[in-house]
Amino acid sequence: MAVPFQCRTWRDAHRIHHANPSVLGADPDTVHPLFRMHDTQRWRPWHAVNGLIGAVFAFETWAFDYDAFLKRTGYREARDRRELRKFFLYVLYQYVVFPALAGARWKYVLCGALAATVMRNLIFTGLQTASSVGHRVSTRHAESAGKKRNDAWYRFQIETSKNFVLRGVAVILCGGLDRHIEHHLFPRLPPARLREVSPEVRDVCERHGVRYEEHPSFWRSVSDSLSYLWRLSQ
Repeated sequence: MAVPFQCRTWRDAHRIHHANPSVLGADPDTVHPLFRMHDTQRWRPWHAVNGLIGAVFAFETWAFDYDAFLKRTGYREARDRRELRKFFLYVLYQYVVFPALAGARWKYVLCGALAATVMRNLIFTGLQTASSVGHRVSTRHAESAGKKRNDAWYRFQIETSKNFVLRGVAVILCGGLDRHIEHHLFPRLPPARLREVSPEVRDVCERHGVRYEEHPSFWRSVSDSLSYLWRLSQ
């Protein structure tokens, strides 16, 4: 019940994302209507605050965005209603049952649940955009459809991701998203191993002229992401 969509929805969408990172229309993360991810996408009035609305309601809207994408691309039957049922149960559990159990203090519990949801969404969106959205990672291969083979596949995975440096307890809490490049190359490796292979991956990229983008901090990477989204808000 922690998030308003099914685990299988996230699993399927994330698998497709790994095959087509940042490719417009093919990567599920490029089809969230509340975000404008590329110049070629039609501008909508709510894009004036590009990213803000989507960040606040990330999981709540992505549940249906991913579901629609999977149905449109044939990965899920059009009549499948399990996503809607999961969302209904999530809302019931978080915003009805818990407040009801609190009795006279239901307002405090409801406000706490809403505040926790927004905080979770902002943290997740910050980590996700810091590792996947930016002036270079979102544009160079955005329309590069089709299968990639051999060295082209590795370049594609590396140049559509970016890393950032973390220290202290934040390294544990981020779940490995600070080494997003390595995650796309070796998606089954745990975070600790991703950090071990990172220097070698960087060295190989430098020797073969592959862009390896790493920001000195999370905030510098988020700044790059927000700057890119702000440009697309105009």
